Amino acid sequence: MLWQALARLPELQRTMLVLRYYEGRTDPEIAEILGISVGTVKSSIWRSLRRLREDEVLSFGRDEEESFGELVA
Repeated sequence: MLWQALARLPELQRTMLVLRYYEGRTDPEIAEILGISVGTVKSSIWRSLRRLREDEVLSFGRDEEESFGELVA
């Protein structure tokens, strides 16, 4: 289900989340890889996580914080 939710994100946001949470890259590393500013990385990751928190498929009928917390734990 997480991959389905990630697939609904714009490609650049999805790429940033994969680099951060699956490859363990830092914001400066992500910025360098993608050729964008660190500020853009930070704001895009924040927006991406907000969209995932609001995703109905991931909520399973629970409140946003509870269901999202289980996914990133």
